Amino acid sequence: MPIRRFSSLLICALGAILAWGLFARPRPASPQALSVSFIGYTNVPIFGRVAYFAVSNQLNITIKRWAVLYIESAPFQPTNSIQQWLMDSVGGAPDVYLKPKATEGLFVRDFPAGREWRLQVPWSSGTRARIHLALRKFRSSALDRLSVAKEYYASSNPVTD
Repeated sequence: MPIRRFSSLLICALGAILAWGLFARPRPASPQALSVSFIGYTNVPIFGRVAYFAVSNQLNITIKRWAVLYIESAPFQPTNSIQQWLMDSVGGAPDVYLKPKATEGLFVRDFPAGREWRLQVPWSSGTRARIHLALRKFRSSALDRLSVAKEYYASSNPVTD
């Protein structure tokens, strides 16, 4: 009997440690953990004139850059929401996991010509995003609430055409 009680306590303790490791880990210190830098404009045969950006992971953890980008036009307000932004899919590119200090290049084709704008890049913690995508396969509202990956947005400096 005491062995059963001990093993039950041990299993509960391990479950609690696992749950803390997955859900209560410290959040990234800065929501601007991605560096989004405008490199310049170039011509691509299929799309014509595109803007080229470098996106770098500044954290010491792997992050997930979602496969969509948003274009925000001036005036830039802290109260602007995602509903006010223009969506630019990254040429059908999949979600990308960026390791610490990794950099990738992105082409943006749907930018507002002749106006000031900036790029908004959505990202999440890599581990949390993997859990979310794995649990999304199962249809359960309880699992949906547990698996939500917090989404952050990294902004570029304003770009003028």
